[in-house]
Amino acid sequence: MVRVEEMRQSARICKQALAKLKATQGGEFLAEDRRYVLPPKELVRNSMEELIHQFKIVTDMALPKGESYTGIESSKGELGFLRRVRRHEQTSALSHPRRRA
Repeated sequence: MVRVEEMRQSARICKQALAKLKATQGGEFLAEDRRYVLPPKELVRNSMEELIHQFKIVTDMALPKGESYTGIESSKGELGFLRRVRRHEQTSALSHPRRRA
């Protein structure tokens, strides 16, 4: 009985999240903090300040200690490799190609 109630609560949470996503659909961005949000493309195309701001956001992002990311251009977009190194273990992950606009 407890598990069934947990599933019902999870379903309600999912419905609430979907409702919030639908309410923000078509908006320019979901976050308000301009330090981390890329400016709208139209502003980037028409304003040197916005272009510089976008460049700084993309290039100044620092990965946590022990992680490195390398991206290469492939036929289907960017192919990225994320490598994590911790004390006695190493893991690697492959990111899916992202098409560039």
